[in-house]
Amino acid sequence: MKIKEVISKTGLTDRAIRLYIEYGLVMPENQKSYNGRNHYNFTQEDVDCFEQIAMLRKADFSLEQIKKLKSGGESAREVLLEYLSAKQESVVMGQRIVEALKDF
Repeated sequence: MKIKEVISKTGLTDRAIRLYIEYGLVMPENQKSYNGRNHYNFTQEDVDCFEQIAMLRKADFSLEQIKKLKSGGESAREVLLEYLSAKQESVVMGQRIVEALKDF
């Protein structure tokens, strides 16, 4: 499938899709044209991967963190532990704010 179909299915922009490819998060089949332009052929697996990346980005993961998650192993574990710690801190801060607002 072509990039326009991926845009339609995922809601991502052309720029985001190309950035994720450039960053090595998705590696679709690629053919260079005579003028040097890339022509990508995306699979449903690629679309699924883009959707997963979009979800992780909405959850505030950086591209570097996503790359580590995709690589698996100890680096993925470290990313997840850092993320969970940050979210726990955020919850605690949110609870403190709610308690402080109750006084008003």
